[in-house]
Amino acid sequence: MSKKLPRITGVFQDKRTGYMKARLDNNKITSLHRYIWRYHNGSIPKGCQIHHDNRNIFDNRIENLICVTIQEHREIHIKMNKGNMSEK
Repeated sequence: MSKKLPRITGVFQDKRTGYMKARLDNNKITSLHRYIWRYHNGSIPKGCQIHHDNRNIFDNRIENLICVTIQEHREIHIKMNKGNMSEK
């Protein structure tokens, strides 16, 4: 990890998106899965997003989080929406 992250002071579910959010000690809020990725891997590269590999947005284990480009992320979700969830 390249720089120290703020500490998590609370966790809650975003009612609009369903994703888990982390309240930080610097009074900011971030997505919990993005925070966990940064904790283990450093900053998220520009143009990338963090995807839940098993498609369970509540499973924020580092083993389930993958860094993908925006285009790759779109393609994953297009396949999911077409009902082709067996392919990754």
